[in-house]
Amino acid sequence: MDCLPQESPVWNNTGESLTFHIPRRTNEAEAKVCAVLSDGSCHGNTEIIYQSAPSCNDTSPHISWRSGKRKMPLFGSYLESVEMVIHKFFQHGYYHHVEAVPENKNSENLTYETPEGKTCLWGCRMNLKVANETLPCLRIFYHPDPQFPTFMSKRTGNDVQVMIQCLDWVLEMTTEELSAWGVKDGSQYPCIMKSKNKTHTGANYFTCEIQNTTHVKFSQLTIKYGRMTVQVGNPPLIDQYLLMLRLLLVPCGTAVLVIICHCLAMKNKP
Repeated sequence: MDCLPQESPVWNNTGESLTFHIPRRTNEAEAKVCAVLSDGSCHGNTEIIYQSAPSCNDTSPHISWRSGKRKMPLFGSYLESVEMVIHKFFQHGYYHHVEAVPENKNSENLTYETPEGKTCLWGCRMNLKVANETLPCLRIFYHPDPQFPTFMSKRTGNDVQVMIQCLDWVLEMTTEELSAWGVKDGSQYPCIMKSKNKTHTGANYFTCEIQNTTHVKFSQLTIKYGRMTVQVGNPPLIDQYLLMLRLLLVPCGTAVLVIICHCLAMKNKP
């Protein structure tokens, strides 16, 4: 007796299934659905549960490279019903919308790949698409793509250790986002990512290992991130020595600092 019926027209009928828009509600509730025939009789008793609209409260990282396809996690509530993540760019005097399909959705988080974008001084608006609704979300920033000026390699037993210089500014790339292969005579040898280190100058270096390559010398690397694939040539020998020297300066500088502080402490000790 407390039922308030709402009719919703059927806009697609295949003979085996019906498609219709669910009427709007402003609160969480349960509803019963039946199909009304031409004689006014109602058949079926399907249950529909209304829940709160999805909302997002954080994403990490907040930055993508311009070429896009960076995997971005999004955190919030009721995210399992999100159909699209929309990035909104202002370009040539109007707003341009680009959609990305979310992956691995559940109530509290989802993952999607960022679309190609432009630099946003104040951040690009991110929206969530749910059915015929577009809901506001967060802002995301775009920065230039990372650069890989050079690399150096050294043999360790049957393996080759490779150190790749990376200029990624504030992108904070991880080893999971980077893949590399050594190239020799048209063949590619996978380089397994091990670590990422930063020198006192702020430069980042990824270290990877090419295994079981006893007599192979690599003069070129293939590097892949997101949708981009770049080729990096081996620098002259003198540049390799300078690169190694930069990498050694950080631990050596730290050791000297510790020794000096310790000596001064001993000197001032009563």
